[in-house]
Amino acid sequence: STQSTGDGVLYTDAQGEEMQKRKLNYRPTWPLKVNEPVSGNYYPKNSAAFVEDNTTRLSLVTDRSSGVASLKDGWLENMLHRRLLVDDGRGVGEPLNETEAIRAFSTLIVAPPSESSARQRAAALELDHPLEYAFAKPLVGSSIASFLADYRVGYSALARPLPPNVHLLTFKKLDDDTYLVRFHHLFAVGEDHQLSKAVTVDLSTLFVGFAPVSLVELSLSANQPLTDVNRLVFKVEGGPAPGSLPKPQPSTDFNIELTPMQTRTFKVTMK
Repeated sequence: STQSTGDGVLYTDAQGEEMQKRKLNYRPTWPLKVNEPVSGNYYPKNSAAFVEDNTTRLSLVTDRSSGVASLKDGWLENMLHRRLLVDDGRGVGEPLNETEAIRAFSTLIVAPPSESSARQRAAALELDHPLEYAFAKPLVGSSIASFLADYRVGYSALARPLPPNVHLLTFKKLDDDTYLVRFHHLFAVGEDHQLSKAVTVDLSTLFVGFAPVSLVELSLSANQPLTDVNRLVFKVEGGPAPGSLPKPQPSTDFNIELTPMQTRTFKVTMK
């Protein structure tokens, strides 16, 4: 817990992306009648949640989705497992009395608010993409030094590290010379003084042994070129008029600009 005076304010992530503000016994779009003071204040957390005061932020980063709540000001409660002894009337038709052991990995970060977002995003990536360990049987008559000299024990497809606010989501071979490449900006607007800024990745020199020849920007799901996308625009009170939103502009060169929280997908021809 922290010494927060934020009236039960809690922040949770939305699908691992932007952090959403939650407030105890409150909904932003309608007057809430509190009938369930505990369950009515639990929220889904996919990756991270935090509470804070003016000087300190307490962040919890986990390797799986769970429920979180701040039932008292400055408290952060994480539900690893749910057990019900009676049916909850939600359609399952049986008690959710799950007794299996849950072994989850979590990272707890205590830091000033100005530093916490960078640590939180890095910790989430480490938990989502843990190191994979591999072991080989000892070779008779061979030393570690000779093994390292005779075999390749490390490889990276990147010629240099990506910027700290960029994640390579996808690098998938489609055919002999075509690859699906997807980049994601890890930070939201205003989340970090430096890392929330737009960033440019030079695709032409990024990979080892792969030289891009051409690229076509695709929709996020990679099922059509971005130039063919025609999104529905709904009438929203106070929102833009239908047809007033500009069409997304595909990249025309190998310098890929990413704005905060943006994900861009490309079909790249390599040689």
